[in-house]
Amino acid sequence: MYENIKFQFYQNDVEFSGAKGFITLSQFISTIKNPKQETKDLLQKIQQASNDCDIKLKSDLKKHLYSFTPDVIVKEKRRYEDVLTYTGLCVLDFDKLDNPIGFKEFLFEEYKCIIACWLSPSGKGIKALVKIPIVKTKQEFKEYSYGLSAEMQIYKGFDIVVNNAVLLLFIGWDENILIRNNPETWTKKGRKINDFDTKLVKHFTKPKTITQPQTDWVYNWYSGVVNSINDNGHPQIRDNSVTLGGYVGGGYLSMFDAISLAESLISQNGYLQKGISNYQKTARQSINLGSSKPLKFDS
Repeated sequence: MYENIKFQFYQNDVEFSGAKGFITLSQFISTIKNPKQETKDLLQKIQQASNDCDIKLKSDLKKHLYSFTPDVIVKEKRRYEDVLTYTGLCVLDFDKLDNPIGFKEFLFEEYKCIIACWLSPSGKGIKALVKIPIVKTKQEFKEYSYGLSAEMQIYKGFDIVVNNAVLLLFIGWDENILIRNNPETWTKKGRKINDFDTKLVKHFTKPKTITQPQTDWVYNWYSGVVNSINDNGHPQIRDNSVTLGGYVGGGYLSMFDAISLAESLISQNGYLQKGISNYQKTARQSINLGSSKPLKFDS
């Protein structure tokens, strides 16, 4: 299977910024496992610069590494207008990890859609390739990448570069790269947290009378949906918290009460324990966003 998947590679060249050629996924994995000696030497210098917190040197050294665009094949330039095809791959990136080797093993075992997982050039992060459906448009790719972002942002060090299909991925070196021969396909879609246009919100007139049963219903409804979450947490927290924010805008409960409710329920949900602070952050952002789109009960 991995011999049939191809994408482009790049080499630092001041006179030519386009792709140098194609590499198969199988060759890419082998390159990460055992790169050329000159690449190993360069990666060791990058790791030392990272250890010394010399960001400028690290950045300068990385410019001399081979790089790749696993998500797409482009015609000329690395931009969406030049995308010819999508490959069915999506890159994950985590940086500044306390235990990158341990996290690499955890992530690989936790998500069966990961094809390969390896240490980043700095040695302090990890990279991964995820199998997604082969899409035809930028919008389709974004739907799957946003779905991945919603899931992965619960983990420390996650970088949202997953949403940029044309971003370069630099070569790494990891003799113990983890590889899965029969990965599952990631099929969960998502969207940006602020993807609705508040300018389109219709004129809203606050209800003259708000009853306690209405407020109670909001509390009970939100409590029910959060308590029932046992999978795919971020999209559910985001979407329902936007709605909760709508009821805040409608005057059925205060912003303080809504955020307190969300944070309390999230901290008590067993499934959400793996990323409480990030789920709570998503809830707060979503409630604030939703408050700009007020909701009210039918009279």
